[in-house]
Amino acid sequence: MTILHIACIKNDLFSGVPAMVPRMILSEVNVKGNNNIAFYNAKGIKIEGLEELQVGIGDGLIKNLEPPFNKPDLVVFHEVYYPIFIKLYCECRMRHIKYLIVPHGCLTREAQNIKKFKKRIGNTAAFARFIEHAESLRFLSIHEKKNTVFKKYGFVCPSGIKLPEKAIVDKRYDKSEDKDRSIRLTYIGRIDPYIKGLDILAESINANKSTLRKEKCKISMYGPLINGNALERLKKYISDTEIADLLEIKDPVWGEEKERILINTDVFVLFSRSEGLPSSVMEALGYGVPCIVSKGTGMARIIEQYNAGWTENSIPLENILVAAVTHRDDAKSKNARKLAEENFDCRISARRIIKKYQLY
Repeated sequence: MTILHIACIKNDLFSGVPAMVPRMILSEVNVKGNNNIAFYNAKGIKIEGLEELQVGIGDGLIKNLEPPFNKPDLVVFHEVYYPIFIKLYCECRMRHIKYLIVPHGCLTREAQNIKKFKKRIGNTAAFARFIEHAESLRFLSIHEKKNTVFKKYGFVCPSGIKLPEKAIVDKRYDKSEDKDRSIRLTYIGRIDPYIKGLDILAESINANKSTLRKEKCKISMYGPLINGNALERLKKYISDTEIADLLEIKDPVWGEEKERILINTDVFVLFSRSEGLPSSVMEALGYGVPCIVSKGTGMARIIEQYNAGWTENSIPLENILVAAVTHRDDAKSKNARKLAEENFDCRISARRIIKKYQLY
């Protein structure tokens, strides 16, 4: 089967889709079987790690790609709102090439409310037909499927990650009995106050700052800064409410430094308003880090099912930090790793999605 993935991404380790698409494609390539898989970046940028799989230069037609990818059995579009996708989906229709769409969360109610008038016009003009004519939609979580505003038929098949070795994870349990050690809560991702719910997190910290100080908490946000008024408002809020001793915004981390931080993290935090399937939470779970998540992450149900953290499903966000720091236990850490092993191992998820592709 010849499968062509199409996205419009740049090299960015800290944004969900640019980080997730290469990982998804590479895991599918490693599935045994007679499958030809390639990647076409409509943005026209070479993506690190996909050099050997990347075909075409961008801004062209599928028919101009090298064989056999000039006539694939299936095209997989990642996301929706790129004008070039309209040209490419029209080509698929004219040449009778089947295609799926992986929305990556962009069709949920929450996401549709961002720049909603622009999206409403775009949907009416072209994008609704692009979605409707797809063979199916692939959702990354049950939450994403339930909250999509387009009632197109779709299936749920989560993505996965390469899990860290068990020996690395076990380092989390070698901590000393230092009673003066602070409780470390961590967020890793874009410093995007609205989408990532960092404004909600700051408000929750302010509402509970006396208890958090008593429990010796330190909350760190690691990631690239976005430009805009939202970030300035967040910084001003931290200053005005005098919670800078509890909450720090830090530079992005990756590689060994990111691993060191996760090994030494007690609780991972994500208050996102809308996500497809957050890589940061999957990675934290893989290291055995219990997680605090909002409903918008799409992870609340499964984390609650495995008792691998604290969720907005059962605890209001304004109270959830206190619940986490005052009711920690090793069981949640072990459950977090178990959750990741049983649901987010990239080898398992890749085999599942290849079987789905073969149905079309």
